[in-house]
Amino acid sequence: MTEKVGEGLKGQDVILGLLMEKARTGYEIKQEFESLFPDFFVATFGTIYPTLNKMEKEKYITKEVIHQEGKPSKNVYAITEKGKEVFYDYLKSPLEQKMIRFDFFMRLYFNQYITSEELVKWIDQEIEQTKITLQRLEETIQRSDQWNEGQLFCWELGIKINRIFLESLKEAREKFSHSS
Repeated sequence: MTEKVGEGLKGQDVILGLLMEKARTGYEIKQEFESLFPDFFVATFGTIYPTLNKMEKEKYITKEVIHQEGKPSKNVYAITEKGKEVFYDYLKSPLEQKMIRFDFFMRLYFNQYITSEELVKWIDQEIEQTKITLQRLEETIQRSDQWNEGQLFCWELGIKINRIFLESLKEAREKFSHSS
């Protein structure tokens, strides 16, 4: 259920939102994608830095080069007034239809071409991945003192969806294990 930068919702929108909170380096932006949004939005350095460069050219952000002794210089990005306008335009725009490309679902649809054992193996893999996702979301929500009500709802909704999905996967595993 993740969205890749450049498809539908733009990475630019997420980066601008992060920069609304505070100025950040590209590395810090990448860390936020990994810690906050791994189940909603995937971004790599290979997509973040070109997006930052584009946004700087469009004057949505500024870049301050900070020279460090004994280390490479680091670039700190901050949002501009024009960038804030673009971000608010994004927030005010109509919600996009969910775009999901979920390999498990696609394989499940074509299950008639594999054995029951292979299907159970896929379900087991998805169960393990969902447990990891649930654990990450539950750890994130534990820092509830730093989330506003909307953010807290985001994590709670993610937890509920993944719990239901996990239970459904376990039921399917039971069903398909016995049909072998």
